[in-house]
Amino acid sequence: MNTYKFKLNISNNNPYKVTLNAEEKETHALIRITKGAFCQGLNLILKDDEKEIPKSLPAESLVLLNVSNYTGLTLNSNFSSQKGFIDVEIRAGNWNEMLLAEIELSFSDAPYWYGCNQEKTEFTIGFDGESKLEVKPVDGGFSVTSILIAPEKENLNATYFIAQDTEAEQIIKRLYGRIKGRAKGEGFDERQEQFKPKLIENFNRTMSESFFNTL
Repeated sequence: MNTYKFKLNISNNNPYKVTLNAEEKETHALIRITKGAFCQGLNLILKDDEKEIPKSLPAESLVLLNVSNYTGLTLNSNFSSQKGFIDVEIRAGNWNEMLLAEIELSFSDAPYWYGCNQEKTEFTIGFDGESKLEVKPVDGGFSVTSILIAPEKENLNATYFIAQDTEAEQIIKRLYGRIKGRAKGEGFDERQEQFKPKLIENFNRTMSESFFNTL
């Protein structure tokens, strides 16, 4: 996974270029607006060896793209004011890496139902029968099982290996640290039970909106 961070404003709005690395299986790109004002939308151009395909994107905090057939992309913004600006982060990687990145980036904004093993890096987010992520330590890294559901859609189920010394492994460790810390807090179990339906729905909605509506 590769990460690109840049800023755009009225005086500096030249398309930012990202070259996708086929050898690293960069099949998806996650675009995140971390800060901004007066941004009406994003101008995206997907590139391959023969053509360029323009797309208009909403000015949303997270947008996931399928870029498996492209060699690169460019991005700039439509501003409605001279004061307009955005701070942007683009992560390019495979689908599994994007799933972990999406969960990490949305973790604070939408509280989820989750739990962990306090003794080792093992945790779950989501609930049985609903969208769910399960992470377990194995030799050389982690085993990750994801089950994503959405109304009137076929479930997306996958189990895959995350190797040590990768950015995806670092995401897993950061998520575990946050979950472990919160699970130690006073009244954690009671709050989870009190808001259980909402917490489960938050994770279902985030996964549905991101991975069943990939552009």
